[in-house]
Amino acid sequence: MSIRKSWLSAAFLLASAGASFANGWFTKSEEDVFSGKQTAVMLGSAVSGSVYITCDAERNVSVSFIFPMKEDIDTSLKGVIVLKVDSGEAVRLDGEAYQHNEKYGGFKADVQDDQKATIVKSIGGAKKKILAGLHVESLDSKHSVDISPDGSTKAAGQFLKACELQ
Repeated sequence: MSIRKSWLSAAFLLASAGASFANGWFTKSEEDVFSGKQTAVMLGSAVSGSVYITCDAERNVSVSFIFPMKEDIDTSLKGVIVLKVDSGEAVRLDGEAYQHNEKYGGFKADVQDDQKATIVKSIGGAKKKILAGLHVESLDSKHSVDISPDGSTKAAGQFLKACELQ
């Protein structure tokens, strides 16, 4: 097993071992100082991983799967982010590894225009569960989390409004 795979696997394992806390969804929006338009972050969190959705002033939307890491992530890694709401179709997004901040690593995927509102509305309409996963084929690694739909309707509505998505 490579050192890269060992560190990523260990990060997932350690993160999975904790008790559930702050499980649910919320959105934060703010005015972009340069354009006057709203930007937004929508976060669905679980102990071992979170879905982090952003839109900027140009209405670019990205979806990230982030997780706690003690070491910097190898940013050359590619992965597939998978989202599934209730019994709906799974959405797969090709992503790249990035260092989210000093405590979290993640994989980020840019969302195509025709998927932006659909993904957020799907999360907002969740009744039972929202599954998020990450597959890193080069490391033979798969990780998934079950995020409570608590707060998803309100968070999705706020995100759609702030980002002017229909």
